[in-house]
Amino acid sequence: MKMLTKLLMAGLVLASVNLASAVTIKITGSTAYRGPTHSAILKLLDSTSNGTTVSVASGASFAYSGSASAGLGKANVAIFKGTFGGNPVIIKCAWSGSVGGVQTVAGSLNVNFPLDGVVTSAGAGTSDITDTTANGAASADLSVPDIAMSDTYQSSTVFNNTFGSPAHAYANLEDKKVGIVPFKWVASAAAPGGQLGLNMTPQLAQSTFVGLGSVPLALYTGANSDHATIVYATGRDADSGTRLTAFAETGIGVNTPVNQYDISTGAPYVAKPINGVSYAAGNGGESSGGNLATKLIAATSTVYVTYFSTGDAATAITGGAKEMTYNGVTYSDAAVKEGKYTFWSYEHLMYRPELTGVSLSFATSLVTKISTDTATLKDSEMQVQRATDGAPVTAKYY
Repeated sequence: MKMLTKLLMAGLVLASVNLASAVTIKITGSTAYRGPTHSAILKLLDSTSNGTTVSVASGASFAYSGSASAGLGKANVAIFKGTFGGNPVIIKCAWSGSVGGVQTVAGSLNVNFPLDGVVTSAGAGTSDITDTTANGAASADLSVPDIAMSDTYQSSTVFNNTFGSPAHAYANLEDKKVGIVPFKWVASAAAPGGQLGLNMTPQLAQSTFVGLGSVPLALYTGANSDHATIVYATGRDADSGTRLTAFAETGIGVNTPVNQYDISTGAPYVAKPINGVSYAAGNGGESSGGNLATKLIAATSTVYVTYFSTGDAATAITGGAKEMTYNGVTYSDAAVKEGKYTFWSYEHLMYRPELTGVSLSFATSLVTKISTDTATLKDSEMQVQRATDGAPVTAKYY
């Protein structure tokens, strides 16, 4: 990807904003909610976007990482500049995963955010910013985030109170629910049948992901002829809220070690630390849903099963992967709202209690804008509810 060379502009020239006095607000966490959050930020800066171009009413501008065809909605890194409530602001986003977002905000740990950069021209959307989310990324603003977007409750993660060796203290974050995040189970193109040819159940998830990380295809199809074909588990690393939700929903357990295979090597993921926490061989995974989708698309001769947000699932399915049913139910917004399809979680916006001033005002406005406008599914539309991640889905208005 190219280094940051320009930001997208329309309307007033950015120079009219006194950047020297700008308040910088830094957001991290859920890749599944990049799109709704980016859209809400633009709207709070009196801007509108179709994903790859921007129409700005008040001099705001932005740039992002990734391909222009994927657009702002799937960018791992983005930066926005403009005014909010009469105050010049710079909003920096670096998305890597919900659990990692909770960890870094609650633990006051550094994240690789994009540098401020320089505006050189106006124009339509392009991809002009380096993806800084990788550990050790060069030319990054290494600093503590203010806000985490998370697909999970903080209490579902290990990053509450104290954790680690040596023990690290984690603050109890302010938690505001802003929407619903649905997920899908997806199989590689080598899976039998067309779309929705395989069905995932909690029992199958536990059998596939725990232990060897593989099972005979016959467990899924019931056909004796499929005993020789093996289905391999693959997925996200422990930073991921999608992973936590999948393991909570299916009864695997949010902290249960699993065995996931790296499609690139055909072997279990190698042992590695994630944000200072060690994970054994097999218990790792991809750092983003986009990376996982790319690898799953390439798996045309071996059967893999995994979990995605609906956005990343769409990318994988468009590329040839196959959507699965869950407990015999096909995903739809209506099925989620009515409680028939239960593979979903709440989206949370979290921040430390000491957040104040313009940063706090922006955070609370972002909660309102996402929950009432840009959320993938709004909590107000749901006929069902659940108490925490993976808890039973119950009637909301009974």
